[in-house]
Amino acid sequence: MTCSLLNVLAQIAEHPGKWRCVHPLFRDDPARSHSPVFSNWLQTNSHRHEAREIMVALTGNTFYGVGHDVIKCRPGSVFFFESGHQHQVGYPPFAPICDHLWISIISYHVGAKIDNVRYGKIANSKLIRYFKSNSEIGIWLDRFWPKERPPEFPLDVYRARLLNALSILMTDIIQSALLPPRADRHAAQLRQTVQVIQDHIWETGGKDATLDNLSRIAGYSKYHFLRLFTKNTGQTVHAFVNMARANMYQKLIKAHTSKKQIADQLGFSSQAAFSRWLRQNIL
Repeated sequence: MTCSLLNVLAQIAEHPGKWRCVHPLFRDDPARSHSPVFSNWLQTNSHRHEAREIMVALTGNTFYGVGHDVIKCRPGSVFFFESGHQHQVGYPPFAPICDHLWISIISYHVGAKIDNVRYGKIANSKLIRYFKSNSEIGIWLDRFWPKERPPEFPLDVYRARLLNALSILMTDIIQSALLPPRADRHAAQLRQTVQVIQDHIWETGGKDATLDNLSRIAGYSKYHFLRLFTKNTGQTVHAFVNMARANMYQKLIKAHTSKKQIADQLGFSSQAAFSRWLRQNIL
């Protein structure tokens, strides 16, 4: 399975012109499932977060929820998720067997992992443990994926630049997976991963910094990530998120931002939840 998945990834990376893309600016596969079962599941199993993500389908024919749409997902399908873009979280119990490459982009770094999905349950494959800075990779994916398309770029040019940059990134992910493991390299990568996630939490004021989201970016299980974070920082994730929120709160108060806007910017689901957090941490 290890060699076959890398071979599949290599074959997909080699032919970006054949990808079926779902991107805020272009969508190649408008096919939607009309299954009420999937649609009902999606209503309570979707999320949004600050990190940008890309999902590349490696094996399996299934569907994936983006916003309120349920879109066909098959080998060679590539989904681009902007910051704050709502999409499904996890997989339904009736999902078929499939393998998906997930790429996270935060704070000038890129993380990647493969989810092995078996009847709705996710196992994080140990095949890929990838976390590098843009300078280490040699390509800045953000430059090819600006939040707004430059007006001087026709859509087909914008698309070609982005897909070719992603193809190069995928090639580097494959190359890293083929390197023989080294304990010192692994330890340094762990420290780097935790540090970048700390920076991300601080910069965003802890918005959407749930354990599910953070462990997903790191490429580890929730419990493993908790241990890694505490070991490398001396703090729990919860304590650090609260510090980041408190810091951002003070900045926004000084800028005369309204409480309602602050609650939204810090990612609270309601004013009641925000007021409760204030009483426990600020007031």
